[in-house]
Amino acid sequence: TDDVDTRRSMLESIKEMSKCAEVLSPALRAAKADPHDLIAANKADAALDRIKLVMSKVAAGASTNAERMQEKALSLATLMEAVEVAVDHDSDASVPLSSLTNGLEQQILLAQAVAASTQNAVVKAQLGELSAALKKNISAVQAAVKFAPEGKGKQPTYTALSETRRLLAELTAATPSPGQSAADKMADIAQMMKTDLAKITQANSSKDPKIIAAAVAEANPSALLQQQELLRSYISQIDDLTEKINAQEAEQALQQQIMKITQALKKAKQQPNSPDALAEACKSTGPAIVILDSLIESTSISNSDRLLRAATEAGQQIVNVENAVKAGDKASSDASLSALRGALAQTTKAVRAEADQVKEPAKKKQLYDLAEKLDTIHASLSVAAVDALLDPSSSAQVTAIAETARNALSAAVALSSDSPLKQIGEIAASHGSSVDLIELALACGDTVSADKALNDLKEPLKMQLQFARAMADKVQDAKKKAEVLASLDKLRAAMPKVISTSEAAVKNNTPENRAAAQKEADVAREAIASIISVCSEPEEILIMESANTNKALAVLSATAASNPKNAKAAMTTVAQAQTRQSTLAQAIAVTNPELAAALAEAKKSTNNTLIQLSAGCANVANKPDDAQAAAAVKSLVDAVKKANDQLKAQAEAARAAKIQREQERIKKEKEEKARIERERAERIAREEAEKKKKQEDEMAAEAARVMERLKQLEALEADKNSAESKVYGVAKDIAHHMELMSQAAAKGDKKGMIEAARALTECAVRYVAAAKIAAEKCRDPKLKEQIITDAQA
Repeated sequence: TDDVDTRRSMLESIKEMSKCAEVLSPALRAAKADPHDLIAANKADAALDRIKLVMSKVAAGASTNAERMQEKALSLATLMEAVEVAVDHDSDASVPLSSLTNGLEQQILLAQAVAASTQNAVVKAQLGELSAALKKNISAVQAAVKFAPEGKGKQPTYTALSETRRLLAELTAATPSPGQSAADKMADIAQMMKTDLAKITQANSSKDPKIIAAAVAEANPSALLQQQELLRSYISQIDDLTEKINAQEAEQALQQQIMKITQALKKAKQQPNSPDALAEACKSTGPAIVILDSLIESTSISNSDRLLRAATEAGQQIVNVENAVKAGDKASSDASLSALRGALAQTTKAVRAEADQVKEPAKKKQLYDLAEKLDTIHASLSVAAVDALLDPSSSAQVTAIAETARNALSAAVALSSDSPLKQIGEIAASHGSSVDLIELALACGDTVSADKALNDLKEPLKMQLQFARAMADKVQDAKKKAEVLASLDKLRAAMPKVISTSEAAVKNNTPENRAAAQKEADVAREAIASIISVCSEPEEILIMESANTNKALAVLSATAASNPKNAKAAMTTVAQAQTRQSTLAQAIAVTNPELAAALAEAKKSTNNTLIQLSAGCANVANKPDDAQAAAAVKSLVDAVKKANDQLKAQAEAARAAKIQREQERIKKEKEEKARIERERAERIAREEAEKKKKQEDEMAAEAARVMERLKQLEALEADKNSAESKVYGVAKDIAHHMELMSQAAAKGDKKGMIEAARALTECAVRYVAAAKIAAEKCRDPKLKEQIITDAQA
């Protein structure tokens, strides 16, 4: 292998095998010499068990654990098919059963190896529980096969193998797969199923007996059923709730088609040479392929969301490396570094994809630079971790590199976010749902589910809050930015208390501990509600997603009736959907205080019904043949749906109130705009009137001045033929026309004003000429110049 970490891990496993062999050899010799030497026999058994475990670790190094688990589960389906065929034909099933038993035991060993290497306590416990259940199931399969020929019937074998497929799928899905989401794994298995079904369709279309016979021989109904179980298990782990619910609904429809196909294939195997052997199966392959296509297409998400998921995973693995180094745990450090490599690869891929789409040169360069920086993180952190494990005094280097990595991840997420407020709101809603899930699980007495929800909350919390703050810094609206940052600070302060009190309640689920956890959760929920109310429209989201909740409830009702063993997984989806609705409801109350009491009551009613429904699902899983238990689940599902409809009704009331507020705001804005326009028009009219009056006053003043001048000239008039008399006569004409112009202006008579102005122009010419003649007679040069100047003025 070219992978440094994998090679190192495998070499260490080989060394460990050598040590086991050193213990095993003398123990075997001692046991051989004295068969009654129990100490030697125990040492030999312990060494052999250890070698088996180490061999599983070495085998796991050849590919990722999740990939190997899936490959093994699908290969075991062929052996299950062989066992079923043998039982169907009342023939000897011992050979395929032995191979199946060995394969299942190897799968258990691999799961134990994965559990031993993971730091995630919930995953460790889940793998342990599923391994124990699968081990128990092996005995059930062996007993069913053994007693089938003795008249006990074949159904116990079918039931036991069906449970084997379910457990194998859940064990595979529970195995960590760094760098690959549950949605991606769902798409991969859906593509695999589509390919297998397409082969059947193509063979049938050929109408060639040889091709059809070969396809019948190759067809593996048990493998299809195993793929179906894997698909269901992957869907149950999808993070996006809407995507998960839609996928579960599609998977339930697919289940019906796959059941028809497998039954038709079993019949076809009884008459493989018939040209119509595959005809019945092909009636369902088309609808099944359509459903599978919808599942494959549903995994497409925006690049910014993909980056956020990958960066969150990378951030958590960095924290795991830090914790492992502090604890001096080399194995955990290696496992976390290996997981970090995959997460960083997905992160840098998403960062570069974002950079390729960006047109702004500066932002494009920033993203490429961040991708290059993130490319170096794994190598530098690996070296620092090794040094710190050898010399704890150098652990500060690990902390420094980890902080650099977190800052780079935050910057990448913030730069790539195309809708920061929406993503911040989603982060807050996710945390709110987790807080409610913990509280609900504790109220149900289900500390295992509470611990899982707590772990799901704890792991990404630090990084997601850091990402949210980085994205908030990019928000343009100053008011919203300030409100979001303030609420994020409150949430950051509240969450450690929520976690510590919840941990105490999980360890000791007493009413007092639950009350303490709820008190701290209420503080966190208040901050979360504020963030959501600023970042999104919670009433719109709640109304839209209420349909998803009802879909999840329908899936649960159908599952409880047809596949009770999977009722708990379906219940988990319902709880996730309903707690998300409750989180959105609290956000609605922030801007609709008049609805707060009704929303709180609806949430309380829903939670009480969910507690009863959870108990009902557990009951139906334990009593799969109890029709009364299934009926009770259906009744409770209807009650939850009714409560969900009440929440939706409150959200619709909030939306109506919001629309009314918006209409009132628009009305006020229009009224204010009209008022401003009216005042502007009044101001302009007032200014025009003032201007007009000013002009009239100026004209009147000028006319008065001319009249005064005329009086002066009249006093000097001696001779009508004198120059002074002529000046006076013209001045009188000017005064007359000035008066006419003033009258025309007062009446708004434009024509009169124009005629008066024309007459005034003529008078002005005559006045200047007469004034010059009068000035010629003046002996005083200064007076002469003044007369001419006044005339021309």
